[in-house]
Amino acid sequence: MFYKQYKVKGEDVNDFMVMENCSYLYYSDDIKKAFLSESGMAQKELIKKGIKLLDKKTEITYRNHLMFTQEFKVYYKISFVNSDYSKMVSTHYFYNANKILCTTIHSEVVWFDFVNEKEIMPPNRFLEVFKH
Repeated sequence: MFYKQYKVKGEDVNDFMVMENCSYLYYSDDIKKAFLSESGMAQKELIKKGIKLLDKKTEITYRNHLMFTQEFKVYYKISFVNSDYSKMVSTHYFYNANKILCTTIHSEVVWFDFVNEKEIMPPNRFLEVFKH
């Protein structure tokens, strides 16, 4: 499981200092990009090829609030990969500094070719990352 640590910033919260929905989605996208980059799939290379790992459906479950200035960790896990590696289910777990699970995000993701506007299989050299 891949993880990254963050801190809730002013632009992440609403008037009650609670982290907003869009911020959870931002951090889930950020950790996905970090995972891809550390796995040898730099964003610049993917953009150059016109492809992206695209969230097709997302479900957020809240358990506890993350508040302004709190530190938190996001754990990223690929929970399921179909037989041709073109579709996956990823899970993001948001934990506060006390190791309490605050939010879970499940996403159905696909490899998407923005040039031809269609779902595709990942490039062959990336397949090894998802086989584990």
